[in-house]
Amino acid sequence: MSNAVPKKQRNSSIELLKIISMLIIVIAHSIPTRGELGMGKEHVSYYEIGLTADTIKGFLLYLTRSMGQVANIVFIICSAWFLVNSKKVKVDKIASMLMDTVFFSVFYMLVFVVTGEKIGKGMMLKSFFPTTFTLYWFITCYVILYAIHPLLNAVINNITKQTHFAYCIAFIVVYCGINYVVNSFYYNKLIGFIGIYFMVAYFKKYMSNTISKKKINAVALLIGTAGWLAISISANFLGNHIPALHNKMVHWYALTNPFIILMSFAIFNLFKEVNFVNGFINKIAGLMLIVYLAHANILLMNYWKFDVYDFIYNKVHYDNPLGWVFVVGGVLFVVALLVSFLYVKFIQPYIHRFAQFILKLVLTVYYKLEDIFLKLD
Repeated sequence: MSNAVPKKQRNSSIELLKIISMLIIVIAHSIPTRGELGMGKEHVSYYEIGLTADTIKGFLLYLTRSMGQVANIVFIICSAWFLVNSKKVKVDKIASMLMDTVFFSVFYMLVFVVTGEKIGKGMMLKSFFPTTFTLYWFITCYVILYAIHPLLNAVINNITKQTHFAYCIAFIVVYCGINYVVNSFYYNKLIGFIGIYFMVAYFKKYMSNTISKKKINAVALLIGTAGWLAISISANFLGNHIPALHNKMVHWYALTNPFIILMSFAIFNLFKEVNFVNGFINKIAGLMLIVYLAHANILLMNYWKFDVYDFIYNKVHYDNPLGWVFVVGGVLFVVALLVSFLYVKFIQPYIHRFAQFILKLVLTVYYKLEDIFLKLD
């Protein structure tokens, strides 16, 4: 009889929430918003997400897009919930994630070149370094957060409860308060990820009983939703009457929107209290970062997405793409999931093998430098 201890499986409710979050992200990305690359040709179907809406359907498109930000934060919370208990980083995992990103970036670039799309030499070069040029901003921040999480945990585990609380309050006041109203304090999305990480750690370490109460989370969700809607409605109203605010709508669903953060934590807390284990759900959840890579490529989003909506528009002549966004987003999610499964099964093993080869070369150079510098006094 084997004495091996079975590996503890993750709570599938959290994994299910990651799947739902990615579905919402895909739908949000499916909105035909004006891009920076694919506007060299005329498109009959695009929506200026940064401008105020003058119709209800247009405003609902804006809310759908901003729900993608909620899903971004929920996904990070789900990942951070497990990482805060991690004691080490797997360097080979970082190398593999980076190489997955390079593969999809280069693959799409080659497809676009072969099909005759004019993407420019600069974008072709950037496609070989997608994380350096943040062609996948979410993946870039995610990889960095994973890489530094042991350092964050070292800080978290060596400060008092009072100090940890002060860090969280500082993040909320400075970045969810002052910076949210007026861009300042050198904010970037990675700072947002780190701030959320510290909040997850505080809740898990010191407030586990409080965040497990359904009533508290229901109230938090209600307040968060009401605040998010109030800001969105007010910004849209003011933007329609004050020209200077007409093109500022994207700003109001930023990662540091305090009500969106409150909503995200409430949603996570409600989900995590439903404890069950399902191997199939956990396996599908493990594909979600690949789903992101498969669907959120900057070339795909700024060229072919518009071609799809142009085709639909020319067939049915819709007044607003709201309904079609959910159709296109749902289909895109299924296709991206299928592509992810095929990639993981047939291509990823070779990509990861190459990643390990590159990692070995990098580490060889690193250890030689380490040996030299550590001897210096």
